[in-house]
Amino acid sequence: MKKGLFLVLAFVLIGTNAIFAQAVNYDTAVRNIVTQIVRSIDDNEIIAIVGFDSSSEQFSGRIIDDITRDLINDGVGIVERQRLDAILQEQNIQVSGNVSEESMQSIGRILGASSIIIGHGENMVDHYRINFRVLSVETAQIKRQIAQDVAYNANMRRLLAGNTDSDIMGNTRFYIGGMLGFGIGLHSISDEAYVDSIFNPKEKSGLGFPFSLFIGYQITDHIAIQSGLNFIFNNNIEISGPLWYQDISLHTLDIPILGRYTMLFSPVTLDAIAGFHLSFPMGKINLEYSDIFGGKGAESVSTTNVTFGMDLGLNVGKKIGPGNIVGGISFVFDFNPIKADLPITYNWIDWTKEERKVVTRRSLNIMVGYVYRL
Repeated sequence: MKKGLFLVLAFVLIGTNAIFAQAVNYDTAVRNIVTQIVRSIDDNEIIAIVGFDSSSEQFSGRIIDDITRDLINDGVGIVERQRLDAILQEQNIQVSGNVSEESMQSIGRILGASSIIIGHGENMVDHYRINFRVLSVETAQIKRQIAQDVAYNANMRRLLAGNTDSDIMGNTRFYIGGMLGFGIGLHSISDEAYVDSIFNPKEKSGLGFPFSLFIGYQITDHIAIQSGLNFIFNNNIEISGPLWYQDISLHTLDIPILGRYTMLFSPVTLDAIAGFHLSFPMGKINLEYSDIFGGKGAESVSTTNVTFGMDLGLNVGKKIGPGNIVGGISFVFDFNPIKADLPITYNWIDWTKEERKVVTRRSLNIMVGYVYRL
């Protein structure tokens, strides 16, 4: 009974916390801030909104204008913005979210205001936090601390993206990009491929060179889907031991369908990516082989199937110019092996061909690129 009651209480507490921690949209946040400012001041009081610090100059100006408008509509007396800017410039006062109470008192007396308001904004993991302080000019007492968490919806991103230094990219739904790098091969040879060998060969994968072009659609602020073309040049594996191929290499084209989840928006973007792909060979498999007598040869054989696999990755991005420069790591692997008509030996003399499983691709790719919002 006690255990059940504890679980119910825990559920209520968690649920209550989630409700109150929920981010609101920008218009609701402005209205909530105005309401709290009005409650913190007396009737017929003159106030001055001194400044708002943020990474976006456009957003700072917009939130001051919106709060000023709503306060005036609620009958609150506010120092005119042009007069405020002129006095601050004349007195050579630099206002920031970290300005001291003493400096704010001095500003208030110069402006003839009984209360002054100053604020700042900061990018959080999945929302934007707006903070304001209401300060009494006479007593230097902080009359109210106001905080609002604003959801990263399309409108909020558009407001923040006015400054090219903003960490938010904008409100467009489509994006395109490209990445390139190198892949650490972790391929494995199928047992069918060396069934005729009397030795135990050793396998070693070489470096591949992935290149990706993609387009995506933003479903929500956190979730997107994307597809494109992933080229992997030189899927390579070396085998040591006689009576078998010493090198197998091929180029592949993957067509993925991926989901992307943005976990972090600032100070950098952090995306988790997962999905599936179909892989098609580009050209033939190149084979180099040797026999027990030291003879060597080479041949190209056609693959006989399409493979199906999965992509898992993590990307980190930083806004530069109109888009994000991105670096990432991904693990690409096939569920089924590539098949081909292999030349095989019977009694080390007669050569023939037979469809056999050759290699299963696995690759750890490290890539960099650029993502641009359309």
